[in-house]
Amino acid sequence: MSQTIIDFQNFFKPNKKKEFFDIYETIKESILIIEGSLKKSGIEIFINKTENLAIKGYKNEFSQVIINIINNAKDALNKNRSLNKKIYIDIKKEANFIIVDIIDNGGGIKSDILDKIFEPYFTTKHSSKGEGLGLYMSKMIIEESMNGLLEAKNIEDGAKFTIKLPIKVNNE
Repeated sequence: MSQTIIDFQNFFKPNKKKEFFDIYETIKESILIIEGSLKKSGIEIFINKTENLAIKGYKNEFSQVIINIINNAKDALNKNRSLNKKIYIDIKKEANFIIVDIIDNGGGIKSDILDKIFEPYFTTKHSSKGEGLGLYMSKMIIEESMNGLLEAKNIEDGAKFTIKLPIKVNNE
């Protein structure tokens, strides 16, 4: 319990200075914060990486994005009452970019709302469970603060969120 409190204190420190951080380690730390709720929901999470990849950016904000996307996947998996609940995270390098794919088998995003999920105040949840700012803020963090790209699409039996971050940012 004490370690969880320390993790949350470190997570919410106002740290607006860019730093080099390891993508894989940061994703693992992010998962630890929400590990209890994932286990309670019976969700297995798998991480695959091709190599150790580090980037200069905002570690805490990146962690916030990972937590938000995983929590949304958890909600979809629970809502659809999937029996074999899984989230896969794939980390790889393509050209001068780090690509992080977060894939779930929760049935996907309804096609009529897929193009709206990153809009502010858009939510499919009851008002007591969300304000519709999580994915909007995630997109702002990745695209505005870290000069990357955040996209979502449906795949065979779920959703796939892709984070694409430039390894080297201009003027750094």
